[in-house]
Amino acid sequence: MFLCGELLGEEKELIKKIKSTLNKLDKFSIEIDNYGYKNTYFQALYIRVIKNTKLVSQKKIIDNAFNCQTNFFYPHISLYYGSKNNSIKKKIISNLPKLKKIIEIRNLCLSYSEEKKLKWKTIETFRI
Repeated sequence: MFLCGELLGEEKELIKKIKSTLNKLDKFSIEIDNYGYKNTYFQALYIRVIKNTKLVSQKKIIDNAFNCQTNFFYPHISLYYGSKNNSIKKKIISNLPKLKKIIEIRNLCLSYSEEKKLKWKTIETFRI
């Protein structure tokens, strides 16, 4: 799940800023709703995350630290990117296990992504 995207700056400076921002964050959990799907490539199949006040609060801290103001926040955990038809997605969901309703967030990652090339690389993982 992305909390903030397109961070600008040198990698070392971003890592330093994340480490100082971690002091402002609380350990938190996310509430899971269910599986979902859309007819968009990057939200083809996902786990819906409930947008509660704790999650929004943590996101605001990160947004403020990185000047990463977003107009729209749709929290979800992507399971599949692609363009399969909805009947295939429904069949996949019917075979997936029941979800835990609460997931504790213990780490945040700084990742590099090239969406057009479908490449993601974790630069560093930080313990909250």
